[in-house]
Amino acid sequence: MYGIVVCPKCMQIQGIKIEGRVSYGCNGCRQRHKISKIKIWNRVNSPEEVAEAVALVKEKKWGKEKND
Repeated sequence: MYGIVVCPKCMQIQGIKIEGRVSYGCNGCRQRHKISKIKIWNRVNSPEEVAEAVALVKEKKWGKEKND
């Protein structure tokens, strides 16, 4: 299973493999984060779905802030 997360340090949105993992390294700032401590915005079952799910989270997160 894959999760879509937002790095709490650099705000990069990315898809990560969450099944059987405790932490991940951000591709933007290289900071390691515990998966249990961050919000998972969406979950998908296959790597093919990750790109679309990341785009949806970007639209949800950044689109909302632009209109505020």
